[in-house]
Amino acid sequence: MAKEKLPNVVVCNVDKYLEQDKKQSFLKRVADISGTNPTTFPMVFYNGIFLGGCTESLQHLEMIS
Repeated sequence: MAKEKLPNVVVCNVDKYLEQDKKQSFLKRVADISGTNPTTFPMVFYNGIFLGGCTESLQHLEMIS
C-alpha cells in the first residue's frame, strides 16, 4: 500500500539483511539512523527522516497536502 500511495518512492530490498545472522545488526543500524526501534515493514524515510510505517507515512502525506 505504501508504494501505491508514494509513487516516487525508492524501494530498497533488504531481504539479504534480514537473514537470521544479519537481522539484529540491520535493525540496530536502522534504530541508530531513525532514533526509534522500528521492527515492522515498510520502514519509510523521507529526506533522511524516518516517518514510520505505512500508517504514519500516509498521515504525513495528508498533513502536507
